[in-house]
Amino acid sequence: MKLPRGKLYIDLLSLFKCLLKILFNQNLKRGPQTQELENTFSKHWNRNKCITTSTCRLSLYYVLKSLNLKEGDEVLLTPIQIPDFINVILNLKLKPVFIDINRETESVDLQDLKSKINKNSKVLLATYLTGLVPDIKKISNICEDNSIFLIEDISHSYGSFFDGKKAGSFGFAAIGSFSPGKIISSIGGGFILIDNYEKINIIEEDIKKSIKNKSRKTLLKVCLFQIKVSLLTSKFIFNYFTYYIFLFLSNFFKKKFDEIHNPKFKYFVRDKTIYDNPPIKRKLPDELFFEFTDLQAELALKTFKKNLENGLEERQKMAKILYENLNDNVKKFVPKLVGKFNVNAFWHFPIIVDDKDFGRFQKHLLKDGFDVVGYAMKLCNEEPQFKEFKKETLDYSKKLHRNSLFLPMFDGLQKKDMLNIANSVNKFFYKN
Repeated sequence: MKLPRGKLYIDLLSLFKCLLKILFNQNLKRGPQTQELENTFSKHWNRNKCITTSTCRLSLYYVLKSLNLKEGDEVLLTPIQIPDFINVILNLKLKPVFIDINRETESVDLQDLKSKINKNSKVLLATYLTGLVPDIKKISNICEDNSIFLIEDISHSYGSFFDGKKAGSFGFAAIGSFSPGKIISSIGGGFILIDNYEKINIIEEDIKKSIKNKSRKTLLKVCLFQIKVSLLTSKFIFNYFTYYIFLFLSNFFKKKFDEIHNPKFKYFVRDKTIYDNPPIKRKLPDELFFEFTDLQAELALKTFKKNLENGLEERQKMAKILYENLNDNVKKFVPKLVGKFNVNAFWHFPIIVDDKDFGRFQKHLLKDGFDVVGYAMKLCNEEPQFKEFKKETLDYSKKLHRNSLFLPMFDGLQKKDMLNIANSVNKFFYKN
């Protein structure tokens, strides 16, 4: 069986039901289901409060704004991000400072972090890529020693642990996304996990004041986009249609094939959905500022119960089968943290290949029936729009962004799929 690069965690029937509710204007207000979601999340992560937002970008925006920082204060972060995270920082007249990524942990490089801390350093955004969690206690201790607010971005790591505590339990606050394809997902949305009651009141009041837009039109676009993706990656359509389109494009129109996953932004075209994240410097659009709805909460709760309470162990089991069936000469291309099966969420299963192998490896896997891609997020320190904040080339971040591919790891995979993937990967590296 051929496997797509990823699948949504919301079933097609739920998406069609959701579409009907949007068309008939049902559950498009904050109400009891939103409250249930917030209570469930605050209890699960053992935080005093969960606050839902329209997008994860606004989660970061509201947390940073609540800190009452001065113009020019610095926000430290690794460079593989969505561009609007940088725009959030700039919109608040703060300064982004890019920290290199560590080869072993896929997160903040501690030495580079220490070298860039100064009197203006006020916040560290720790993004956990692909569900792998570094030694967050060491990072937290550095932040405490330097009076820096630690914000965890756990969008990739729902279900990940470090030292017996859930990712999202360590920082001053944590933020997360419900965007398409996440382990906990909906038709968009984001959330904040936080303990400080003074900041909670500030954030909740700010959200009420900043609502500028109704959700219906935006949610309709996101829902239709997800229905399209769900159909194209469904078992029958992908095996007999989508896969062959990808195979044809990869052989004869490689640039067009690459753009399917990482489209070029056209300045004269409006965003198709609020998740396009164009790599431009911009004011946050009014389209983002709407109230999180019960309709979104309903889907987020469903995926939470399915994928954390029931699906996490199955993903870990599949990841273990895949990893243990890779040859030893292949495992050197996989981050060491992947081997800690019982603490990783496995939103993705990363493999970082050499420059000379990247294109051939991707083509080899596609020929064997596995459509794999790398990061859709941008390497923001290398984006022309943010070049004024580039102080140096962050070598490993650049390699990680350029050379990562994600082997299939999503709902519904079985042992035979993992064995077939491992066999294909081993075959490539044996020949090379």
